[in-house]
Amino acid sequence: MSKSTTSKPVAKQGQPDLSVLATSSRSLVYSGPLPTASEMAQYEKICTGAADRIITMAEKQSEHRQKVEYDTILTANWRSILGVVFAFIIALASIILCGYCVHLDHLKTACAIFGGTIVSLVSVFIYGTNSNKQEREEKFDKAHQLQMPLHQTPPPE
Repeated sequence: MSKSTTSKPVAKQGQPDLSVLATSSRSLVYSGPLPTASEMAQYEKICTGAADRIITMAEKQSEHRQKVEYDTILTANWRSILGVVFAFIIALASIILCGYCVHLDHLKTACAIFGGTIVSLVSVFIYGTNSNKQEREEKFDKAHQLQMPLHQTPPPE
């Protein structure tokens, strides 16, 4: 909601015109899914039932957002669990293959397979940890950028 007013004083007869132009401005900013109570009343006055429809719309949007967040968390948990399971399967297969190579007296091949597997698994773990850390930091920074005062008065000019 913005409101601007301009006034110009009128000079009296016989006096020089020393008029000053004054401008004032007022801004009110709010954030959220619902309009203010006074605006809701105006909507209701214009169209009966509009306020109820607006509230219902906000409730549906909130439910949808919460479901998307739940699904995202559930998917991330499953991906994490599957990552651990597949890492275990790869490590177990590598150990079995190394044991077979040792049985056949191929020690260098066994060491290469085992070393390569360990380096690969550790690299993937470190990469995943760093990616998660970077994602958390970006979300933290974004959340702090969005925190601003809901009511700001412009500085006087």
